[in-house]
Formats: sequence, structure tokens, C-alpha cells
Amino acid sequence: MGEYTRLSERLGLKDSELAELHGTLAGLACSGLSPDGEAWTSFVAEHWETLTQEDRAELVASLFAQVEKDLAAGDLGFEPLLPDDGTDFFQRAQCLGFWCNGLLYGLAQVKPEWLGATETDIPEQLRDLSEIASRLTAIGEAFQPEEADEADLVEIHEYLRSLVQSLYFDLHQSPVRQPLLQ
Repeated sequence: MGEYTRLSERLGLKDSELAELHGTLAGLACSGLSPDGEAWTSFVAEHWETLTQEDRAELVASLFAQVEKDLAAGDLGFEPLLPDDGTDFFQRAQCLGFWCNGLLYGLAQVKPEWLGATETDIPEQLRDLSEIASRLTAIGEAFQPEEADEADLVEIHEYLRSLVQSLYFDLHQSPVRQPLLQ
């Protein structure tokens, strides 16, 4: 049993929910938010009610701290939390797609009109994320991947690692960043 599965079980999450949660935490970190306070508690209760239990809430806070630490280091050490390579292609692709959806959701906690107000590639990066999420989550369970599909999934994973790092630094240096969730 891999780290992803163990953590999913500890948090009481199913299928790709952990990937989506991790993506959301990365988006929140990029947005400059932190998992504390009343707004955070109500946000979690609305989206992942099982995480409101004290032991699970502490684990999520710890996971967020690791996400923020990895992104702040700036050395591309950040890794999306996803099933390991031994997991079937369909589940890995779905989880990566849901991770992208979570990242977009976390990023949406910055006023959307301000995401496009920076002098960066953020609008284009958001379109890329949306397209990747849409394509990966649309893959059917009956899909039979070829070797090229595996290579493409690895390439997408690497692209997303660098993209989230870029978003983190662009948004943290932007004078227009103002979170909605406070």
C-alpha cells in the first residue's frame, strides 16, 4: 500500500479526493491563504466534512505546511500528491486531472479578475490547467494506454510541477493579490 492510499484512508477520503484536496492546498498556498481561522474551518466543512475531525484537521494543516514549505523553497522540490507509478493508468490520470481541478479551485480564492491583472503568464497557465484537467478527467476506464500515453502523463506531471512553482512566485510577488477567503 502506497503513501497516497494510506493518507487517503487516514483522512477518510475516497478515490481522487486526496489529489483534489492536495491541489486545492497548493492553490491556497499560491493564493497566500493558510489553513486556520473560521473561514478555513467553514471552507473545509463545506467541501470535505470528514476533515473537520480534530485529528484529520491537524493532518491537513500539516499537509498544507509541507506544500507551502516545498513551494517556498523554489527548488522544484514540490510534488503533487498522487498515486504511485504502480497504480493503473486510469487512476493516475484521473487523480492528476482532479489535482488540477483542486489547484484551480484554490487559485480561485484570489479575486479572479486580479489573476489576469498581473504582468505574467498566469491567464495562459490557468487555461492550460483547465484544459489538462478536462482532458485527464475525461479519460474512460476502458482506455487502453500505450507507451506514448505513459510518457505523456509523466511529461504533464513535470509540467504541472514547474507551473505551480511559477504560479506561487508570480502570485506572491504580485501587488494585486487579495484573497477572497480570509
